[in-house]
Amino acid sequence: PWDPTNPAHAELLEHLWLIRHPNQHAMPPRESDGWKALGFQGVDPATDIRAGGLLSMLSLATFARVHAHGYHVMLDDIKDREAVEGVMGFYPLATTSINITKRICDLLLVSAPRHDAVSSAVLGKRLEDARELPESPLWVMLCKNTDMGILHAHALADFHASFMRDRRSYMECGEVLDNVMAKLAQVSAHVTSSDALQRFYRKDPGVAQLL
Repeated sequence: PWDPTNPAHAELLEHLWLIRHPNQHAMPPRESDGWKALGFQGVDPATDIRAGGLLSMLSLATFARVHAHGYHVMLDDIKDREAVEGVMGFYPLATTSINITKRICDLLLVSAPRHDAVSSAVLGKRLEDARELPESPLWVMLCKNTDMGILHAHALADFHASFMRDRRSYMECGEVLDNVMAKLAQVSAHVTSSDALQRFYRKDPGVAQLL
């Protein structure tokens, strides 16, 4: 789980803040409206992060660093639509990213839907006790340490591209996320590597421009 009192964990929030605000070295307090501008649903990011745990923050921080241009484009697109349409043109980017990481773990069958993230010790014990790896096609995508980030990045970019292209609303975020995760599961069942998965997703110009 993510521990806001752990300096290494808290540094991930600072990382996000500095990527979005490179000239503002004074990070806001942990409970601040400033975090909502980064796509958290409330003033305390810990409330959102709890569902996906440390892995969800590592995935989001990695996306923001590796795909910094796309990260800024996504936040700017959301800000522009919200300015015109109000809350209905908005979706919480950080919270969506966290949910995607959690849903990927659910697809891998190492976590359970509607349950918070577990510690590495608990996960390790589950895998030790299992007779075989969970039967999920996504396992063939996880040959390298970077592959989890690749799954997350392409699902997040797909969510944003779909939300913006189809002019979806805040009230439809759940439906869009369900469609994105169903697509990821379907694609992973028909490709044999993360490289093939990336080629499939990047055929969509809306996804490619974010990555």
